[in-house]
Amino acid sequence: MTTKDVRGTSKIANVRIYVEQAINRIKDFYMVKSELPISLLPLIDDTIIVCATLTNLQEALSLSP
Repeated sequence: MTTKDVRGTSKIANVRIYVEQAINRIKDFYMVKSELPISLLPLIDDTIIVCATLTNLQEALSLSP
């Protein structure tokens, strides 16, 4: 691999870690962790949006593991 390819791969890996941390924060919400009854299926999109919004209000993610 060229130096340019290595740098590009490294940048992608760093962003991937950041995204995984954000997803894990969303998964910390009880409603997302547990099984939801099928009757709540129409509300799942709104539930995820609220969890993501609350996650965005938390302190900034750290890129260091």
